[in-house]
Amino acid sequence: MLNKIISKLAHIDTLKQKSQEISAKNLTKKNKKSSNGKSPKSCKNLLAFSGGSDSVALFFLLLKNRVEFDIAIIDYGVREQSKAEVKYAIALAKTYHKQCFVKKCPKIKSNFEASAREFRYEFFEELIARLGYENLLLAHHFNDRVEWLLMQLGKGAGLGTMLGFESLEKRQKGLVKKEVSYAIIRPMLLLKKSEILGFCKELGLKFFEDSSNTDSAYKRNFVRMRFANEFVECFGKGLQKSFAILEGEKNALYSGEIKDFGGFWVVSAKNTLEALHCIDRLAKQCGYVLSFSQREEIVRCRFSCEVGRQSKATNMAKNHTTKNHLIKSSKKTKGFMLENITSIFVSDSLETESKMYIFMSVIDETSGAEALPKDFREFARKAHIPKKMRKPLYAFSLQKKLKYQDALESIIKQSY
Repeated sequence: MLNKIISKLAHIDTLKQKSQEISAKNLTKKNKKSSNGKSPKSCKNLLAFSGGSDSVALFFLLLKNRVEFDIAIIDYGVREQSKAEVKYAIALAKTYHKQCFVKKCPKIKSNFEASAREFRYEFFEELIARLGYENLLLAHHFNDRVEWLLMQLGKGAGLGTMLGFESLEKRQKGLVKKEVSYAIIRPMLLLKKSEILGFCKELGLKFFEDSSNTDSAYKRNFVRMRFANEFVECFGKGLQKSFAILEGEKNALYSGEIKDFGGFWVVSAKNTLEALHCIDRLAKQCGYVLSFSQREEIVRCRFSCEVGRQSKATNMAKNHTTKNHLIKSSKKTKGFMLENITSIFVSDSLETESKMYIFMSVIDETSGAEALPKDFREFARKAHIPKKMRKPLYAFSLQKKLKYQDALESIIKQSY
């Protein structure tokens, strides 16, 4: 059974190879420090740990494959066994010489699932930024993916949304500070829940069961217990083939292009669905999940709007939304702004082939409101540059040491 499970793990060979390379480097750097004063890292993988069967199974599968990793766990404090789960995580880490990072979550007053997810990822990303991890390892499995698909079908979703998460996803640290990037890896995405439980039983592994996962009052639990688990057991092979086929069709259907200019992006797409899919991808890379209503608002505004939400601390204190899906507060706001800049590409010398072009940039409430130079403001006015695009365009011209017009033409040529 063990060999069968290991053969189905995604990206495990890459993780093993990198761990071996790092171990070899550290042998030559033993008892030395790098030029920045920090000790050389022994691993670049951070495992999101909970103490449940999934994360426990992944913990020991990584051990058996000699993949170096550390673990991080959140104590939400909503269940009596939370403290026991944290103690177990610390004990496992000590036994197998791993670092264990623990963080206590303040009381969440509303919208628990979304707020807990945001708190969790902010913690992981803080560790990634501070300690230099490259990969965040998550214990999602195939049942989770089928569960997501069924949930999205019940809500009303398109192909780009209902396929859900993938085994490898590139992410950036938040929407405001993009300098730290990492990858989310889900090694067990092809494993069924029954295989994971069988693995834990075969090795006699200790794990905790969350009693709230069996409460059918929650829609997710209802879908899992009534549909997803039995569906996977009966039609697992066919479902995995279907996911692979649908992924290929999705990639062919949504062929829009994204150009990264450092501080902003330009999306080129043939139609609304293609543009929305690209924006959704960019948002997910930054850790932001668009809601159905936000997608509708973006289309209604013809891709010229701002999308955002309050920070974790504010969300926990007060549930607050606005019609335009932009929540303004004195606290740090996470979000992004969109501007349809197709008109900039339409000229006598440039044929757009009926494409649409969307400017996308993060909202950075922490950067202040520095005034743009008068000559640039005059250039932007005459060139009909949308206000949302002016500050990023000015920064781009400085970074590339280009005249304003040359900077604009460079963006147009690279995006076309």
